[in-house]
Amino acid sequence: PDYPQIADIPVTVIASVKKYKKPSVLFFTDKAREMWGDLHSKWANAFPQGEIVITNKSYHYPQNDEPEMVVAQVVKLLERTK
Repeated sequence: PDYPQIADIPVTVIASVKKYKKPSVLFFTDKAREMWGDLHSKWANAFPQGEIVITNKSYHYPQNDEPEMVVAQVVKLLERTK
């Protein structure tokens, strides 16, 4: 990553790739969602302790749609810092 001084920290990226039935903007099209998923995966995997969590159950705000999953991932991330 572009952060050589913090490259060995645990990082978790939660990305949603849920498809919209009628995307209102280009950002929400199937192709755009796929591209964002790939971008987030590459970024998380650039860190030695990076992890990507891809969800197709929530839209742009997984913390609103899947709060239990987000909390579980935060707990898991905190455990990786020990």
